[in-house]
Amino acid sequence: MNAILRSAIVQASSIIVASMLLSAPLIAAPLKYQINFAVDSTPASPPLTGATLELTITWDAAEFPPAFSTRGSTRWAIGNAKSSLTVRNSANVDGNYDGFFLQRSREWRLEDSGSTGGDVLEFPSPGFHIDGGLLAIEFLEAKLGTSFVTPPDPYFPKPFGSDEATWRRPQVTYYKLGTSLLRGNIISGSATPVPEPATLATASVAIISLAALRRRKQPRRAAPLC
Repeated sequence: MNAILRSAIVQASSIIVASMLLSAPLIAAPLKYQINFAVDSTPASPPLTGATLELTITWDAAEFPPAFSTRGSTRWAIGNAKSSLTVRNSANVDGNYDGFFLQRSREWRLEDSGSTGGDVLEFPSPGFHIDGGLLAIEFLEAKLGTSFVTPPDPYFPKPFGSDEATWRRPQVTYYKLGTSLLRGNIISGSATPVPEPATLATASVAIISLAALRRRKQPRRAAPLC
């Protein structure tokens, strides 16, 4: 096989592989849940009264096997989940806060409702240290369509839009020199895929390869005649 033919085969193969990678959707097991709250309080008035909270939880359910699974329900330990909170429109505690999960937290749970009601996704309970107190968000639960969970078990979570979930009102509690129960009215919540580093690296290589091949294919301009 001569050098010209070998080069042509390599170029053609690179174009096919790169095109397939670029046309394929970026699908990743990790999901980012973004849940927006509006907060009021009763009966006290902690620093979060009137604030809006943006809760972010990332979780990769595929990294560890479920703790329990049967027909109708799959449960995971908290595992690799991480949480953060952005506070806006508060009296004096606006900012970004890294979270943790409470020791009394529930596990992740996916419940198959069958053909009635709606499939349910239960979240573990995140906590945040804010202004010398503890903010706890518990009983966070989304009801989704009846086809969100598909047999057989174990069931795995998947992305959903803000218009696909009905949220139970969570229990939001602020502990500082006593206990203040807050009303956390969920405005919206969604789950989107988080591209993994390997996926992004592969896509970047594909883009660079295509760009290089296209530059090589462009005809060279003839030098102007003097």
